[in-house]
Amino acid sequence: AEGFLGGSVTVPYKQAIIPLLDDLDPLAERIGAVNVVVRSPDGRLTGYNTDGLGGVRALTDPVLPGSRAMIPDLSRARVLLLGAGGAAQALAVYLWDQMTQGALMISNRTRLGADALCQRLLAMRTGRVSVVADEDIPRRRAAPVAPPLRQISGINVIPPLVHQRRGHLRDAVDAYRR
Repeated sequence: AEGFLGGSVTVPYKQAIIPLLDDLDPLAERIGAVNVVVRSPDGRLTGYNTDGLGGVRALTDPVLPGSRAMIPDLSRARVLLLGAGGAAQALAVYLWDQMTQGALMISNRTRLGADALCQRLLAMRTGRVSVVADEDIPRRRAAPVAPPLRQISGINVIPPLVHQRRGHLRDAVDAYRR
């Protein structure tokens, strides 16, 4: 479509769109999903993934003016990631890139999903990543409106956010390409 510059991709199309694109950013390729598509002036569509960036910035940047970052340096941090779905996978890759001497612990509803994410990260580089069984996470009474980031027993907890939309993916991609 003339004037189309790009768009957002949501669940369930983040992986399905990849073969329909002309190019894939290396980070999106490592994550295995796309959430942003950019159209170049010649009509080529390139996929990117920015899902993990917000989670990392929520940890490393001050949230409010005058406040301090929760974890100014992720390189030695210990982080518990709750979930192993699409958004969590993106966040895990972003974290893994920065946690060179830290420890990433992953807990998921199914152990299989957490194990698979751990193996993907270890295929990228060596490091400290492990699965934590859901029943081993200490329970605390949640506030009525829980913040997206919090600490449990000194471990930073990041619950992933997932958005879902329905539509006709191939038709949309073809229309944007024209």
